[in-house]
Amino acid sequence: MARGPVKRRLSAPEFDALKPFLRMTAERLSSARLVLVDNKTYEEVSNQYGCTRQTIGSAINTIWRAHMRAQESQQIVSKTELPDGWEQVTLNAPSHLIPMFREVIDEANTLPEGWEQIILAASAKLIRKFIREAQEAKAKHRLQEDNF
Repeated sequence: MARGPVKRRLSAPEFDALKPFLRMTAERLSSARLVLVDNKTYEEVSNQYGCTRQTIGSAINTIWRAHMRAQESQQIVSKTELPDGWEQVTLNAPSHLIPMFREVIDEANTLPEGWEQIILAASAKLIRKFIREAQEAKAKHRLQEDNF
C-alpha cells in the first residue's frame, strides 16, 4: 500500500525556538505555525490569510530548513561533548523513578567492560516485571473497589 509523504510537524516549543533565527513577517510565521503546529491544512490557512498554498508552502519550507539545521547542530554538539562509546538519551519518566534509573546507570559504569550490557538488560527485565505487577495490582484494587 503506497503512502504519501510524511507530514511535517513541529511542537509549539520547537517552533518557538526557531523564531529568533527566521527573517519572516509575523503573518508568514503565523500562517506556517497553523500548518506545522496546529495541524491546519494549506487550503484552510491560505483561505484565512488570502494567499496561495504555494506561499504557505514556501514559509513552511523555510522554517523546516531552519529546523533541520538546528537538529544537525544539536547532533554535532552532543557528539563532541560525549566520550567515545557514549550516547545521549532523553528520559521522560515519573520523578520518583528517575533516581532508580540513575542508580542502575551509575552501578553499570563500575563494572568490567562487557558486563554493562548484561546488567542493564537484566535491570530492564526487572523494571518491566515490576511495572506489570504494579499495573496488575492497580487493576485488582480497582476491581475490588467496584465490587463494594
